[in-house]
Amino acid sequence: MLCYLYLYIIYFTVQILLNYQSPAIAFISLSNMLNAEIFEIYIHCNVSEIRQRIEIFTKMLVYNSSDIARHLQKLSILADTYVMDWCNGLFSAQLPLNIVSRVWDLYFLHAYLANIHGSNV
Repeated sequence: MLCYLYLYIIYFTVQILLNYQSPAIAFISLSNMLNAEIFEIYIHCNVSEIRQRIEIFTKMLVYNSSDIARHLQKLSILADTYVMDWCNGLFSAQLPLNIVSRVWDLYFLHAYLANIHGSNV
């Protein structure tokens, strides 16, 4: 079941890549994305690592947006029900294309800057 969910999420990611890149470049981009640590834990179904990330997300949500966290808790909406989709698809299934493009720009810029900073250490 988890594998089918994962393929469904990747579908949206591929759609966005193909919207901006040729099929060959989109394939390379997707391959590089899937090798990132954030995706590997889902690909290998590392349940303990997934749980840990969901717990971290929940703590960050409470710290940064306590009103939203309380509201979701009141509605009995657990982070387990949406965090995996968000992380796996980098919001590609949940947000409109123009917003997803901005989120991806920031995500990949941050990763690029982290790599530059890490290489200078």
